[in-house]
Amino acid sequence: DPARRAELATTMSALLETLRLLAAWSWPVMPGKSEQLWTMLALPGKAAEVRGEHAAPRFGDPALAGRKLGAAEILFPRLELKADTATG
Repeated sequence: DPARRAELATTMSALLETLRLLAAWSWPVMPGKSEQLWTMLALPGKAAEVRGEHAAPRFGDPALAGRKLGAAEILFPRLELKADTATG
């Protein structure tokens, strides 16, 4: 719906900012996945370098608007469990 374009833009901006914060804040416990997410978001620098005021929420930051995202990847692939032949 073209009339809701601004609402969609706000929602997507909030989602991308939430993912940026997730990548930065989870870096100490999942550095590899955090950097992978950071790359997908096409953010400058590295998630490991985000400290202080840069780790605070910046919803609507014009410096982050309009950028193209990186290639999508599956961060946590589903584990395929083999059926137990003794019970199945």
